[in-house]
Amino acid sequence: MGIMRFAFDPQLNANGLIKRLCQDAFLAGNDSKVLPGQQLVVQETQLAIRKADDRSAKLNFPWPLPERGEVLFTTGSLMDREEPYHLLVEMARGKISVVRNQSANWQQMGMAIPEEFYDRLDDAQDAFIKSTQSQDDVKESSRLGAAALENAQKAADILMASFVMQRVRLQRRRSPVSPVDYICGADFDLKREDNLEGLLTHFDEICLPLHWKMAEEETATGDVQQIDAAIDFLFSQKKTISAGPLLDFADEGLPHWLMQWQGDVISMQSLMCDFVETVVSRYAGRIRKWDLAANSERGPRDESWKFLTEEVRLRLLSRALDIIQQIDNKLEVSIRITDPWGIYHGEGNHILTPVNFIDMLTRARGRVSSLKLVLTDSYEHVTTPPFDWLELSRLIDYWSALGIPLQVLLAAPSTGTRMPNARYQVDPQEAHLLSPESQSDWYANVIPLLVAKESISGIQFDHFHDGASHRYAAAGFVDAAGKTKSSFQQLTRFQSSEWTL
Repeated sequence: MGIMRFAFDPQLNANGLIKRLCQDAFLAGNDSKVLPGQQLVVQETQLAIRKADDRSAKLNFPWPLPERGEVLFTTGSLMDREEPYHLLVEMARGKISVVRNQSANWQQMGMAIPEEFYDRLDDAQDAFIKSTQSQDDVKESSRLGAAALENAQKAADILMASFVMQRVRLQRRRSPVSPVDYICGADFDLKREDNLEGLLTHFDEICLPLHWKMAEEETATGDVQQIDAAIDFLFSQKKTISAGPLLDFADEGLPHWLMQWQGDVISMQSLMCDFVETVVSRYAGRIRKWDLAANSERGPRDESWKFLTEEVRLRLLSRALDIIQQIDNKLEVSIRITDPWGIYHGEGNHILTPVNFIDMLTRARGRVSSLKLVLTDSYEHVTTPPFDWLELSRLIDYWSALGIPLQVLLAAPSTGTRMPNARYQVDPQEAHLLSPESQSDWYANVIPLLVAKESISGIQFDHFHDGASHRYAAAGFVDAAGKTKSSFQQLTRFQSSEWTL
């Protein structure tokens, strides 16, 4: 067993700040794999982290910045030692290193780096050097480390804004048509959609929520006609239609009767394949794109589903891919990656990282048309850390190494009010910070970066209307009362051919 210690100014722990932030902190190895079995203990002036082995690791720790809120920062790779590291000094060291490396890489690729970036980076470097020279005084080194961290983040924001601006301008010169498709989830009862014209006009593709659990819902039989009517209508409007995820490996996404087959994987596979074959065959002529699975890399969390191991999930998905290719090998199949950071590895019940999981699946069965990385904001029980735009850019580059086209599914709430027709509710600790404006601002930061990344082929939104059943509470563009939100106007601005940053 290994242990790391980090010293901090005890005044920073006012109102239990450090203890609260530790809830979202985690250690990762040099391969970015989150380490299991870690235990974080906040002492009077130190943070002690116990882990299962003595390998070097990077601490990922959220820290609040003025006018910015919490941002997840990562230290460099640190070895175990008795002498404590200084928390803010090491976070500043890690951030400065990442910012310097990224700016150098982009400069080599021909990107113009603004002078303002170097000014902020120099400020960060000066404060960092002073913080390392004053580590005998924890209070002073923490103050200087915080200043270095803040300036390094400002430099990162300047760098990312310049990258996005230059990339988008280049794309606009090449073609006035958007380089990404815009996709939105919708309910089968399209007549209930307020601003149906807006849904049809501003989205290239509509995703319908066909899934395995529908087979056990009381209204499933009656819904068939409504499903057919919705598909026929969208087909008549010449809209691209996708559907899914057919298989959802979250606790609440699986048919309850599946538990009786836990000792018989072959029968379980047969039942699943019957469903996939029936649905895909029925709509293969009209639905050409399918979200096959969600939560497959993580699997269910409840112990009662523990029989759905990584091996079993890979086996089920492999067989499902076979079935779809046999029906029509030109159908496009996507898989949603619900936790692209792989934070679930800290639970200690997994061997494969998300990238390893997808790599094994595609090596075994080949053809997956795209991966959908899920990015959310302010939901409880959803593992999206408070990332900044540079870290999001690096995450996309990391997944791009697989050579599979990427799409991103976005969900951010416009209110902290609990919604009974949503699966994932807003984090109560974040509820007071949420508004239609905060949702619009979040989309305004994320969407331009996604448009600027060449590996991103599509941007999907969870749903359009908050009044319909959906996954992520209040993430739509129309509220439950039928009023269009400011985020929808923001989206239409991004889609405009005249849009510039």
